[in-house]
Amino acid sequence: MQDSPGVLKMALGLSLEELMEATQSHLDQILDEIALLSLEDQEILLNIVKQRHIERRREQILKDSRETMRTYRKGLAKKGTVDDLMKDMESD
Repeated sequence: MQDSPGVLKMALGLSLEELMEATQSHLDQILDEIALLSLEDQEILLNIVKQRHIERRREQILKDSRETMRTYRKGLAKKGTVDDLMKDMESD
């Protein structure tokens, strides 16, 4: 699920607890279906899921780095050491 729980809650008219229970139920159904696969098919599925996860993380890192660079170019971010950051935070 990519939408925030608040958006889904409003769209479905569910409480957060109901949404979490529905999500867990859905995941349980998926896991039950996976359990029916052969071990070889489960391993193939696992590799596919891992690769997709890696790719999504790469995309997120790229998106975050681009946003950080935009912020820095606008002068809204500073660069420095961890010590510089700690000093800056203490001065606020």
